[in-house]
Amino acid sequence: MQWAVLAIFAVLAIFYAASAVHRYETSHLYGDEPDYYFIGESLWNDGDLDLRNEYLSPHPSVFPGPLVFKVGPEGTPAPANYMPTTGALIIGPLDAVGGPLLVELVFAAMNVLSLWLLYLVVRRMTGRLPAGMTVGLVGLSVPLAWHAASVWTEIPALLCVSAVLAIAPHLRRGAWIAATGIGLLLGFLPFLHQKYAVLALGLAAALLIASARRWAWPVLAGLPVVGIAGTMVMSYALRGRINFTQAGETAAVGAAFNESIDRFVGQPFAWFLDLTRGYVPLAPIWIVAIAGIIVLLRSGTGRRLLGTLLVAVGPFLVIYWFGPFLAGDAPPGRETLPVLPVLVIAMAAGIAALRGVVAPLVATLLAIPSVIIGVWTPIGINQDLMYNNVGEPKLLAHISRYRFDLTDLWPRITTGPYWSYSRTIVMATLVLAIAAVLVLLSERPSLRRGDDGAMRYPDPLAVEG
Repeated sequence: MQWAVLAIFAVLAIFYAASAVHRYETSHLYGDEPDYYFIGESLWNDGDLDLRNEYLSPHPSVFPGPLVFKVGPEGTPAPANYMPTTGALIIGPLDAVGGPLLVELVFAAMNVLSLWLLYLVVRRMTGRLPAGMTVGLVGLSVPLAWHAASVWTEIPALLCVSAVLAIAPHLRRGAWIAATGIGLLLGFLPFLHQKYAVLALGLAAALLIASARRWAWPVLAGLPVVGIAGTMVMSYALRGRINFTQAGETAAVGAAFNESIDRFVGQPFAWFLDLTRGYVPLAPIWIVAIAGIIVLLRSGTGRRLLGTLLVAVGPFLVIYWFGPFLAGDAPPGRETLPVLPVLVIAMAAGIAALRGVVAPLVATLLAIPSVIIGVWTPIGINQDLMYNNVGEPKLLAHISRYRFDLTDLWPRITTGPYWSYSRTIVMATLVLAIAAVLVLLSERPSLRRGDDGAMRYPDPLAVEG
């Protein structure tokens, strides 16, 4: 089993490295990705956050031409719109040493490291082979496979969250090094983007639910608060306001929230079902994660685990669903990457529960198109098919040229003036039905020992005795 896991990570490392090289060779940077480069260049070279000259004369490997649409014609400054941490501390130094290729290789390595940390987390719950299969499928499927070498701030955020979950079981009383490490990671999250402040507080609260970890509350709760306060101080010093990214009148903010109610209701469905942004249309293997949630709900240990994870990521999702969740000029699921570990844990439970012949066969049929789409699209077909900013399902439309029209199956939730309630209900019912079949064919969670000595379905975040 150990050799099988090593083989899985060897495949992941090769694919992620190849994705980084391919991205570099094709100059594929989209949306706000160039901003992170320019923030680093501006701070290190000019000592300011005015990106006007970087927009007008970017490095040819970063973008093939001037980003004139980012710059006002009147010659006013073009201020950075994001916290400078990613650009100044990560991308800037890497770019100075090895150029964009090194940057993309390091971000690809971050993703592989996140997968390794998540493997360590779910291995405590399911054993080696199911854990290895889980991270292998996650790493080669949408969304992570399409973000293999992205330089968005979500990549280091995912690494921070994965590291927190991997360290959590080692918070035995007196383990101040582990506690301080988690506290520093949680305190660093808001510096990547202030939207992660709620995620940092949620993770801290989830860790402190267990009485065995409450001795560490000064660092688990204190350092995230210090980090959040630090971002406010830095934002005020650089921008004259405590929120770095957004500025607006109270009335405008209130109006935006009023217009977001329908979007908020649709976002949970969009996460899985949306035609251009959802997981399942491009990676049906995530149905196994939905089955895993149902499997975990059937045991007391699983329910407690899901409750802990809900405390950790629920506040972040609830608040963020009011915003343009799953939107932007990026491949599907970019904004969900920091909370991806929750679904990884659920998928591990679903995979470990598969028994007999039919259930593994169904899971295999779901996995094959997921991996083909995740791996072959960016490297073998066309990277442009990953980007659906105008709301058009490019990949599904491309596939539909050869067979029946796949774009008629899934609802549009994140684009257009309205979303199709009837199509959402139909596809949600179909997805839940497939998940139910997997659950019915799976075993009931138990605490008996597996073949490799690992306990089945214990809480992977519980403090080790």
